[in-house]
Amino acid sequence: LIALSLELPEDALVNIHNDDAVGETHVRFFKFYPRSTEEEAKTRNVWLKGHTGKLPPRAAVIRKGLTNLTDFGTITILWSQPVAALQIMSKDGKWRWVRHIEDALVVNAGDSLEFFTGGYYKGTIHRVVQPPQDQQQYTRLGLFYFALPDEQRQVDTHA
Repeated sequence: LIALSLELPEDALVNIHNDDAVGETHVRFFKFYPRSTEEEAKTRNVWLKGHTGKLPPRAAVIRKGLTNLTDFGTITILWSQPVAALQIMSKDGKWRWVRHIEDALVVNAGDSLEFFTGGYYKGTIHRVVQPPQDQQQYTRLGLFYFALPDEQRQVDTHA
């Protein structure tokens, strides 16, 4: 669908993700347990710090510490979570909760997709924070698929 939206052949982006080739595509599980008030204070309510790729300039102004991130792959797919913790940065620079939809997938664009599309699709700036008050007692389990292009594939922007 992404390739078609760019008026490229349907397999243009699929072909750079060969399942048989050496690469860094992986599945990851995260389990976040409820934390004490003291633990939340130490981390300023941020549950997942760090940055796996470049920091887009639009986020640099509002970045505090290492709390905002984009994924460096092409796309990241995750199951929609009933316990809220994922936020994305909107175009106006405000953090927005990702709303849970039963049996849905959330797809984040990564830095590689931003490069491949010449910036048409932007890497999704996101963070994982303490859930809202009414959900803080629940454990949050996440399943994530990080798609990355083949290591040996030479790619160019489709801009």
